[in-house]
Amino acid sequence: MFKHLTEQEKQSYYLGYKSEHSFTPEMTYHHNVFYYLSSIIHTVERIEQVPIYIRRFPNSKFFAERNITLHKWVNYHYTNFLIMSVSLYDIALLLTNELFMLGIEPRFCNENTVAKHKLVKKTSVKSSLDSLARAINEYRDPRNLFVHRGCPPSMGFMDDLESLVYLQQAEKELGIEETMSDAAMNLLSNPFILKDLYKMERRKFVKQVEQRIDMFIELLSNLFDAQQPIYDSMSNYWRTQKTKSRPTSR
Repeated sequence: MFKHLTEQEKQSYYLGYKSEHSFTPEMTYHHNVFYYLSSIIHTVERIEQVPIYIRRFPNSKFFAERNITLHKWVNYHYTNFLIMSVSLYDIALLLTNELFMLGIEPRFCNENTVAKHKLVKKTSVKSSLDSLARAINEYRDPRNLFVHRGCPPSMGFMDDLESLVYLQQAEKELGIEETMSDAAMNLLSNPFILKDLYKMERRKFVKQVEQRIDMFIELLSNLFDAQQPIYDSMSNYWRTQKTKSRPTSR
């Protein structure tokens, strides 16, 4: 695999790595690959914790005094889920860049520079990256709206239920007469019914998140399988270079 790289590409790889340690090129290669591989694994571990947080709300006086409601708690962790999910693809590109020794600066690693690189396109790594990209595409817009505009992500019917709770509280505090129809008022003005409905929706929400996590893990497993031959080939190259550099005995 390494023989397909031009000398310029090799040099750009070496020059692009700056370390405080005195690493040989071989050590640099393995270090960079495992750095981003570990980043993906740790990100997955953090994503797997999200459903746990969403299921359990520490409904305490401390939270109530600081206006941290159940809905805000769920939305906070779901927002982290969106951010980390999109990051999986970004880190996968960084890993691929190091694996193939493309020599692209991390800030310039994107779909066009890495996934569509001529060396990557020759392998099954390309299709694995594309599958991962499609899986996280639905999260890109809500993630970007939050990161760049501070707009919290939508959580569907749970947002509607939270709006009803807020409306009830406002009506009670301001002494406003209820304006809903009798049928709707009898059903939705009951705080216990609202609470039960929200609990049901939260369970569905957790299940959806868990299903997405399982899919991410499967896609990443396929990506690692596709990358393994490349890593083996590169590792073999370094072993060959090490053997060539050894002085011959006389």
